[in-house]
Amino acid sequence: MSMERLGIRQCALNSIMVFAGLVLYLLLLDFIVIHIDLTWLQVWEASAVSWLQNSAGIENTLNLADISIAYASPAFSMQIIALCTGISELLFFAFLAMLMRGPKMGSRLKGLAIFLPAIFIINIIRLLMLHPLAAWLGVQAMWEVHWFIWKYGMFIVLMALFAAWFMAFARKGMQIQGTQE
Repeated sequence: MSMERLGIRQCALNSIMVFAGLVLYLLLLDFIVIHIDLTWLQVWEASAVSWLQNSAGIENTLNLADISIAYASPAFSMQIIALCTGISELLFFAFLAMLMRGPKMGSRLKGLAIFLPAIFIINIIRLLMLHPLAAWLGVQAMWEVHWFIWKYGMFIVLMALFAAWFMAFARKGMQIQGTQE
């Protein structure tokens, strides 16, 4: 078999693996959000956001009973639900990295050890931006921007981080299946 055919075959297998993995990801995400108690993570994240904002002079009140943060000016509150923890983004990135055929397991795990905490920090930054956005744009516009960033912006960030992961960790150990170096 020629190198080109092997490369095309590997690409097709990668595509099938990623598609099947993304279907599994959606099923697993639904299971996690519905059946696994992420309250501990929600409380931790709400506490971190509240503390960081109070440290920066943004006064807020943390309510751990309903895991929410309330602001006086502008007046609004945000509840940290399971999806606010970034669990979907973390799981999505991990699935993409683990489903990519070719890279060695060590390369995958090193990349995940670096990029998963980075995604978590980016998610906290996303939540930290809500109050300044509300003060600047108004509360209703802030929620619209928040939804847009969560829906599309995080996907763009994840794809950029996946490309960085691939360049830094995955491509070094890859070879076309069925060939020898």
